[in-house]
Amino acid sequence: MTNVYLTGFGAGWVVWLASLAVPAPVRPAVWAVAMTVELATPWLGLRRLSRSPVDVVHLPERMGQFSIIVLGSALANVLAAVPIHPGPRLAVAAAAAFAVPAAVWWVYTTFVNTGLALARLRGGQAYAYLHLPMSSALLLLGWSLGEVIRQIDAEAPTIPPALRLILAGSLVGWMLCGLGLHWLSLRRLGARRLALTGGGIGSVTAIAAAVASPLPMLLLVAATLGGYAVLLTRHLTGMAKAS
Repeated sequence: MTNVYLTGFGAGWVVWLASLAVPAPVRPAVWAVAMTVELATPWLGLRRLSRSPVDVVHLPERMGQFSIIVLGSALANVLAAVPIHPGPRLAVAAAAAFAVPAAVWWVYTTFVNTGLALARLRGGQAYAYLHLPMSSALLLLGWSLGEVIRQIDAEAPTIPPALRLILAGSLVGWMLCGLGLHWLSLRRLGARRLALTGGGIGSVTAIAAAVASPLPMLLLVAATLGGYAVLLTRHLTGMAKAS
């Protein structure tokens, strides 16, 4: 296992150091090559690394801490958009915006605490790497929620279509990543799990497409995520008890 990382990351560091010798305009391309080498290393050594499974407590704990940081950044975007003395309408919007990442965190912590993924972590590559698109989706979610609050503060009659697309897309991305983590855990997806995710994706997409008014859209999204979190956490808890 050590040889895999020494070889792959060593090659990556050679590329990083080589970037110092190339012209400045070319360096980003060299850095991209170095990142590709390092990110590909665990996958290229997957067969050997799978013989030495990761600590089933350590990896989920570290990924959980990383997710806390990402959600904290998302909440910071929401807080930055709220004035120091918000009126009642804006206070309601801020509470609804806060409820969305809170629902995300509820689902994630329930999944981790059930221990469904522990038996199939193996080398941990898929589990860890799936957190990258999930974290990107959460960062976009935080930014888009902050922008929606700014639209409400400015009393905009409608939300720009691009902003609605980003908000819905970030939530859909998070739901799909959650579905991926579920599949990695059990190597199967039951009909109920697929129905829950499909219903969540369909609801969020329909709201973003049909509701352009900022506050009603935000309230509907928050209510949808709250319901999704309740149903999904019950499902995950039931699966953990049955296993």
